[in-house]
Amino acid sequence: MIALHHRRAPAFAPGSKQEYGNFGMVVLGRMVEILSGENYETYVQRRIFAPAGMTRTGFVDCTAALPDLAVGYATVNGKRGVNCSTQPRRGFPAGGTVSTARDMLRFVEALRSGKLIPKPLFAQATRTHREFMGLGFFATEYGPDIPTRDFRWGHGGSSDGVCTDVRTHPETGETIIVLANRDPPVCFDVSGFLHKRWNQRRQDSKR
Repeated sequence: MIALHHRRAPAFAPGSKQEYGNFGMVVLGRMVEILSGENYETYVQRRIFAPAGMTRTGFVDCTAALPDLAVGYATVNGKRGVNCSTQPRRGFPAGGTVSTARDMLRFVEALRSGKLIPKPLFAQATRTHREFMGLGFFATEYGPDIPTRDFRWGHGGSSDGVCTDVRTHPETGETIIVLANRDPPVCFDVSGFLHKRWNQRRQDSKR
């Protein structure tokens, strides 16, 4: 991917805008390999998964017949089938890693505790910056007309037959993790529903 796209001109002057793009993640992944001298999978396993205690997270082939791996489905040319035909064969820096809800919670807790990155850097990464962006995570639901209880940081991912949402609401203490083997927006709808139910229970308890 780097070889195919490295000559692309910048979409805008650095610092003037901020946009999310998968190719940016691919570039960062390649930078990790060059600076560390390791391949991306090895580096992430050693520096993120292992320290965070994420024992059920990793890179696997989409077609691997593993008993605990959920199968995603997609519609291609009008036919429903396994989504491997539309996905990268294996996870890479822009997505495709497999995990569990419990492991994703361990990841969130490792970030908050300073185990993975220094706490000041984590604070910067979750601070609002432009529109729905933080400096590393999506930082959304904020502004003059939005209750502070709705502010959240986290990240989501979606593709054919895959929907993942990991979000933390700092004011309420919620961390909501939804993993689905269905097309988006199913996981995001569930996350929103759970947060609304949390707020409703809090309001009911104050009456």
